[in-house]
Amino acid sequence: MIKDPIVEEVRKVRHQIEEEFGSNVKKHIEHICKEQRKHPERLISRQPRMLKCKKVA
Repeated sequence: MIKDPIVEEVRKVRHQIEEEFGSNVKKHIEHICKEQRKHPERLISRQPRMLKCKKVA
């Protein structure tokens, strides 16, 4: 199997998160919300795009 450095880094970060918050999803989400409030300039907000629908004959 080929080792992908990006996949390895994502797994490493995931393991760090698991160590910090265990399996407590609520604490993890609270942490994410706190970080978003601290750094609002890092958030991206995009307008929804309209779906392209096929014309019905």
